[in-house]
Amino acid sequence: MTTKSLQELVIDAQKILEQIRQHEEFKTLEYSPDVMIGDAIQALSELDLALFEKFIE
Repeated sequence: MTTKSLQELVIDAQKILEQIRQHEEFKTLEYSPDVMIGDAIQALSELDLALFEKFIE
């Protein structure tokens, strides 16, 4: 079993969240969550940047 790095997992999660956001079934839902998918993607982007900055130190 190959273990992915944290950065690889973050990138995978971003891709999955984007697929969910673009999915037709998701677009037809009428709900008001406290946190939007875009917020989660942004949080993952910030985590990815932090990991990148740690890597280049």
